[in-house]
Amino acid sequence: MSEIVLVKSIKSGDGDLNYPSGICYYEKNNVFYIADMQNHRICWLKEDGSIGELPNSIACSDICSTLMRPLALWITNHGTLFVADAEQNNIFYKTQQEEVWRPIKIDSEFTFNFPAGVTVDEIGNIYTNDFLNNRLVKITSDGDVSVLIEGSENINKPYGIFYHNNKLYYTDTGNARICYLDIKDNHVHILNPQAETKELSYPIAITLDMKGNIYVCEQRRMYLIDINTNILSLILNQDIWKEQMQRHYIKDRICHIGAAFVKNKGEIYWVDTIKGCIYKTIIK
Repeated sequence: MSEIVLVKSIKSGDGDLNYPSGICYYEKNNVFYIADMQNHRICWLKEDGSIGELPNSIACSDICSTLMRPLALWITNHGTLFVADAEQNNIFYKTQQEEVWRPIKIDSEFTFNFPAGVTVDEIGNIYTNDFLNNRLVKITSDGDVSVLIEGSENINKPYGIFYHNNKLYYTDTGNARICYLDIKDNHVHILNPQAETKELSYPIAITLDMKGNIYVCEQRRMYLIDINTNILSLILNQDIWKEQMQRHYIKDRICHIGAAFVKNKGEIYWVDTIKGCIYKTIIK
């Protein structure tokens, strides 16, 4: 089991955030971006708790003029933000300089049904998990769309997605497992880590650190899959959190760990979507 050495509340449930569901980090600005779903916006957040919002308008859209239900975020090394909007069933992007969001290019005959996540590779290919259609989808910078995996027998309600080193990691939520697609040969690998305690039951969000260690969120639990040992270890659950609440003077219980981001190995920033809280947790 991983040992927690620090918990810090970055943003308490003070009402600034309403159902935050996505988080990413831009190192050049030392700022986090939060998908503040029920406030229909993307916020910036600094570690000292200061917060603000990005422009919300959408350009070149005949359907809606603003973001509606921003669910998941990704940011490139150049600072371009991508957001999956679950209500509009589309993905939008914005550079650091722009004041508007733009819909990605896509084949007009192709439609999503609840895109739950978004991730982008080094050459600009966009990937999303088309949650209710039970498939993973790739969109090139020219708007060409291809289905990488589909069918409930192969992939069932994929929710979390994360690109890392030519591998597309995702939570096969309905099948209670973590998988990755090798981008080079399109071969699917099902991870089968040795569980120290409880095995995964309903994995939701997924993120990786720079070394490729995998962090998996369930509703009230968080796990680490160590790539060197192939061991699944528990980081957080309700009982562990109760101890941390007393030790670090945290007032809110865990309700729903909806998203996470890892700066370095063991330095985890995560979102309690129901409570509207953002935490920093360091483990060893």
